[in-house]
Amino acid sequence: RSAARMPVRCRGAWTDGACEALQLLVEEVSRRGTDLAKRCKDAKEAKDGDEEVDKKQRLELKHLRHTLITWVSTVCPDYDGTYSSPCTPLLSILLPLLLEAIEDSDMDVQRQAKACVELVANTPNVTNVLPQILLVIRAVAASTSYQVRSSVLPFLQVLIFRHQCAADEKEIEAVETLVVSLLRDPHVQVRDAAGAAASVLVRVRGDLLLVNALRNTFLGWCNEPLPPRRA
Repeated sequence: RSAARMPVRCRGAWTDGACEALQLLVEEVSRRGTDLAKRCKDAKEAKDGDEEVDKKQRLELKHLRHTLITWVSTVCPDYDGTYSSPCTPLLSILLPLLLEAIEDSDMDVQRQAKACVELVANTPNVTNVLPQILLVIRAVAASTSYQVRSSVLPFLQVLIFRHQCAADEKEIEAVETLVVSLLRDPHVQVRDAAGAAASVLVRVRGDLLLVNALRNTFLGWCNEPLPPRRA
């Protein structure tokens, strides 16, 4: 997924030229990673491509993801005097790549990606980029991979819990809508993750969410016909 071009605002020792160069680099990595992931997926489904080329592309994608994870894990906690992270303005570009890395065939990359996403969710002072982050999260949650869809939910749990005082009402409601919709996901792993995320939202919002949103939604589901049983 190619991210829309947004101006990066950096603080502290980061100059405008350095920020621009960093954004261009991250955008290029994002484009390359998205292209490689699509090629690898298409090759896996086709099963009749050049095995050597496919292997080379998978290896390149693995190295790209590992490099990205290492960079974000190093830079993300490097807060300056204003308690903000240098990579905060780039999170809406970085997140799709990090979340999609969770379904990598390499278990080490999966584990590192999960830890990195949790680290990113704890990034302080993301108020200015929170709307862009939520837009990206909604797009990633529509992925055809249940592993990617389920990876969105732990990230949202941490993000909303940490930034509940900074997020406005519309942003909280957008998260609620996404979490509740994933409670009906066809994969049990996604539903379990959505249930855990919903419990966090209930604690954050109190009875307001439980009474007004979840109750009406669940009662509406009860009136719907059951899906046909699979043979």
